[in-house]
Amino acid sequence: MFTHGTAVFYLPEFPFSGEVEASNLLLALDSMKFFEKIGYVSPLHNVVVVTPNDRLVSKSDLLNQYYIEKLESYGVEVRYGHSLTSIDKGKFWFFIKIK
Repeated sequence: MFTHGTAVFYLPEFPFSGEVEASNLLLALDSMKFFEKIGYVSPLHNVVVVTPNDRLVSKSDLLNQYYIEKLESYGVEVRYGHSLTSIDKGKFWFFIKIK
């Protein structure tokens, strides 16, 4: 379970199946907010969503706007047009290369 630092969620390039119905992004953010409230997650954390796409949901403008609004309400930074290239767990807790 995430407790502090930077949490990074990666959304893959479209098309991918289950982009809404199988996503646990909003559930994870809601859980983090609850755990922050009870003191398990440090208030000194941030969340970044990285996606190579120019939007969060490909098939529905309404769902895309909903996701954008929810992420904004959680204070999440979204990086559009970026790809995750590697994760090196040996550096600090992990090191992520994004291009």
